[in-house]
Amino acid sequence: MNSSSHTTKKRITHYGHKLCFFVAIFIWICSLFQNVFTFGKEGQYEGFFVLIIGTIFGPGLGHIGYFAVYANYIWFILIFISLIRPQAKKLIFTLHGLLWVVALLTFTLNEVIVNEAGGHEKPTYGLGLYLWFTAFLLTTISEFLKQRNLNRVE
Repeated sequence: MNSSSHTTKKRITHYGHKLCFFVAIFIWICSLFQNVFTFGKEGQYEGFFVLIIGTIFGPGLGHIGYFAVYANYIWFILIFISLIRPQAKKLIFTLHGLLWVVALLTFTLNEVIVNEAGGHEKPTYGLGLYLWFTAFLLTTISEFLKQRNLNRVE
């Protein structure tokens, strides 16, 4: 391999994790403005609504799927630790595993509460949910790229 292509590849891997990381944050923010669940003829839950209401009332709703909203907070902690302690590989990858387990609880929801009288509807997933998972995936990819670079330096 010639020197210029080696240098280019090194730069791509060096900056690739940062790019994935910031794109993930941007996509997560975009997910807040999109529909996460659509139910019935006209009902929908946007990302902000799911984040706020799910955080407050999720544990009291009695279904394990409502705990998926807490993946956001695991993600926040993960980003913070990744920024301040990039060498904490075991903790970071443990948090990634926990993030995915909690986020995948979303798919255990077979119905969503739609009104105060306790009415339920079967949800369909909206763009916000797919953006949410994309942000988590990009964060995981970013972490693998970063750890790969750290291993090369050591």
